[in-house]
Amino acid sequence: MKRMFKKIKHRLTWWYSGVMMVVLLFFLFMIYFSFVEILYYEEKQELLAYGLKEKNNSSRQLLEWTPGKPLDIRREPGSNGFYYVFNNNGALVYGVEGNPELRKSILSEIERKKPKENQLFLFTMKNGRTLAIVGQEIIVEGKQLGLFFVGQDVTGIQHVFKNFLYVMAGIAFLFVIIAAVSGYFMAGKAIVPIIQSMERQKKFTADASHELRTPLGILLSSTEILEEEEKEKMSLFGQQLLDDMKQEIKRMSGLVSDLLMIARADSNQLQMDKKWIGVNELVSSIVRNIGYLAMKKKITLIFEQRYQGVIYVDKEKIQQVLYILLHNALNYTPQGGCVEFVVEKNKETGSANYIQFIVKDDGVGIPKEELSHIFQRFYRVEQSRTKKSGGTGLGLSIAHSIIQAHGGEITVESTIGKGSTFTIILPTSNHTIDV
Repeated sequence: MKRMFKKIKHRLTWWYSGVMMVVLLFFLFMIYFSFVEILYYEEKQELLAYGLKEKNNSSRQLLEWTPGKPLDIRREPGSNGFYYVFNNNGALVYGVEGNPELRKSILSEIERKKPKENQLFLFTMKNGRTLAIVGQEIIVEGKQLGLFFVGQDVTGIQHVFKNFLYVMAGIAFLFVIIAAVSGYFMAGKAIVPIIQSMERQKKFTADASHELRTPLGILLSSTEILEEEEKEKMSLFGQQLLDDMKQEIKRMSGLVSDLLMIARADSNQLQMDKKWIGVNELVSSIVRNIGYLAMKKKITLIFEQRYQGVIYVDKEKIQQVLYILLHNALNYTPQGGCVEFVVEKNKETGSANYIQFIVKDDGVGIPKEELSHIFQRFYRVEQSRTKKSGGTGLGLSIAHSIIQAHGGEITVESTIGKGSTFTIILPTSNHTIDV
């Protein structure tokens, strides 16, 4: 039960943390991209304003330009801005620049990108510097004279972006931690009412089961006395009715005992009377009883004992588990079928410190999607099938609780129409199996 609540808490933590992280990260990314968009917009407006100021001079240069006229590029040392003017034939006519060495790379990039009117584009040069460029058309009296490209070194702004991104990543990481801690705390709070409800349910189940055992015992004793003293005086119908009452009381007594055992297992109060016992002594009576039932149902029982050592267990409870598995195998195996019961060393470890009990049948099998649920209490693969077998849906849950209390493991493999295989792995001493 604690493991179940732990899983629920972890799942709730993941959900809470996941939702909080998505919201917070979305908020941070919105801030970052908004910041970037605003800075680029301001940079673009600054370049457009600079271009507008220089446009008149650019128009004059285009109007005065004639083929063969020397290229007029004015240098402004220390400036991180530049602009270049092209005529309609794509020839460079005029320009202003701070570093002539960058001209070739800039012109090559402009030729490659061919930016549209008022479109801002960035490119990074081989020396790591980042430039921003905006293109504009030069139109005089409705006639296009050429193109005007204005740009600026924005490496500093790029560094601001990068540093801001690092800060955002740090804040995001901090938020992830906060979200995880908050999610764990909130999951703990959310699960408290569930735990309290389950505790009340377990207490009620234990108390009710305990209180019902006495009146059911009295009823069974009373019906047995009545049967012994008055049976001959009863009609055939009365005898049948009395027999049905006895069977129903026995079924209810078994159900109450099962519920009490599960309640104790949930509360970690399942008492174990562990002793060293030979495996042969543990299984011999089970094999005799089940062999008799198998013979009545015309089912072949194959028993193989490949391990002859001793084991440290609660004899009655392990026999109860084996009886549950073998009885289920007989119930769900058709007439003429076969049930195998094998006791051997655990094959995975090959060690005598662990042994395994295998119960295999060639019956109806269990659907794959049901396998993960069959150890849950009151779970029935098919309601009609369980009613025919007289089951309550508690047997495998009890078996699972007993094996866990012994530090062991119980698993199942099944194929529809081919049968099922249940495997119990138990330590022979005080070892436990990590599951």
